[in-house]
Amino acid sequence: MFIRILKYLGIVLLAIVAIGFFLPGSVHFVRQIDINAPVSKVFAETNELKNWNDWSPWSKIDLNTKYTYSQPTTAGEGAYFTWMSDNKKVGNGKQTILSTKPNAQIHSRTDFEGMGTSTADFKFASKDSTHTTVSWSFDMDLGMNPMLRYLGLKMENWVAPDYKRGLMNLKTVCEK
Repeated sequence: MFIRILKYLGIVLLAIVAIGFFLPGSVHFVRQIDINAPVSKVFAETNELKNWNDWSPWSKIDLNTKYTYSQPTTAGEGAYFTWMSDNKKVGNGKQTILSTKPNAQIHSRTDFEGMGTSTADFKFASKDSTHTTVSWSFDMDLGMNPMLRYLGLKMENWVAPDYKRGLMNLKTVCEK
C-alpha cells in the first residue's frame, strides 16, 4: 500500500513539473499614467536614482533600508544603487540604469539578491509642453525552471500594484 501511494505521488509530482515546462517562460506587463508636468521634469526625476526614494513604492516599506549609490554620478547610463534590508519584503539587491534616451526612455535592470533579475523601462511621451505620459514596464525571463514559471503566473498580480502606486507617487512629486 505504501509503495502504491509513493508511486502515485511520484506520478503527480512528475505531472506538475512537466506542466510547468509548458507555462510561459517570461513575464511582461506595463502600467501607465498621465502627469501634468513637462517631459523634461518627469525624465529628470526618474533618471536621478537619488530621487527614487521620493516616489518608489518600496522605499516606505522599511525606513531602515541602507542605500549605496554609484560614484561619481547617480543619474543616467551606468548609474546604480544597492539596497540592504532585514525586511523580507524589501530584501537586498541592485538597480542599474543600462541606457537612457533623454526625455524618451530609461532602461534598467534589477538584481534581486537570490531571487532573479528583471528589467524595466520607463517611456516618456510628451502630450504637449505641460503634460507627459509615462509607461513603466516589467520584464522577467523565467528560464527553464518549471516552479519559477508557476510563480510567474502570479507575478503581475504581486508587482503591478506597486508599479501603479509608484507612478501615482511620481505624479504627485512631479506635479508639485
